[in-house]
Amino acid sequence: MPYYTKAELTDVTDPQIIYDLQKTLDAEGIYHWQEVEAFAVAFFDPKAAASKLSYYCTPAKERFAKRYLFSLESRQHALEFRRIAEANGDSAGLKKADHALKEAGEQVDQLDLFRKNLQSFVRLYEFLSQIVPYEDHELEQLCVYAKHLHPLLRVDRLQQDDIDVGELQLSHYRLSKRAEHQFRLSEEEGEYTLKPGSDVGSGKPHDPEKKRLSEIIEALNDIFGAEVSDEDQLQFLTGIAQRISRQEDVMAQVNNHSTDQVMHGLFPKRVLDTVLDAMTDHEKLSLEVLDNESKSRAFALVILKMLAQQDVAS
Repeated sequence: MPYYTKAELTDVTDPQIIYDLQKTLDAEGIYHWQEVEAFAVAFFDPKAAASKLSYYCTPAKERFAKRYLFSLESRQHALEFRRIAEANGDSAGLKKADHALKEAGEQVDQLDLFRKNLQSFVRLYEFLSQIVPYEDHELEQLCVYAKHLHPLLRVDRLQQDDIDVGELQLSHYRLSKRAEHQFRLSEEEGEYTLKPGSDVGSGKPHDPEKKRLSEIIEALNDIFGAEVSDEDQLQFLTGIAQRISRQEDVMAQVNNHSTDQVMHGLFPKRVLDTVLDAMTDHEKLSLEVLDNESKSRAFALVILKMLAQQDVAS
């Protein structure tokens, strides 16, 4: 593996980038600086209880959770409003709902980006501080605080209460050999380079429409493989979804029941029937869906997702 012996940086990482990332994190207003300072005091105090660390992170977690859940609710309300507006033929209401849906999606993406930047800050500072003598107490304080806060901001933990593990003691541990690898450091031709950390913290919230389309294409590639063009896959999917969207009995289930309930109803069979009707125009893709039960279910789920979001033209 010549990478380990020949890899070189393609450029120098600007030490100032850590301050740019700090400003980006500060600007979100998720944490207050006095909380960061109080956490750092407790963190570097060997006599401080572990519960104090969670205590000083809780306000930021609550602010993040409040914004995140509000954004998710706003997105859900916008989807409901869009369904109603589309059903009533309300073009003005539909436009307003699309705008609200885009705003809610951007808010969720902005918070996801904050969580990602929090982790990026920790990794970048821990790396650069071994090389650059920052001698900046605020960077050190934010690093230890961010490292503890980041796992608390996982979506599946936002509504959970923190458990105090301060009284737990390690009684024993076990080492298990899981795998064995042999690294070959022989010289081979080729260039082996590492990118500097110049792009850290430069991420932007995703465009909701582009993100949705990317997710659909990824799901279709999992079903049909990369041999079939994205355009052909999307054309096939959209055609099937449009036909099903005109079937009132199926759409009544889609609009009023959960995904599990719909998938246990007549929806999967109706998808297969519609795919069968499309054999003439898309024989290869139709056969892949019809001949493979797991692919037919995965395809039906993608159709259901499109219909549930009301992204298919009536």
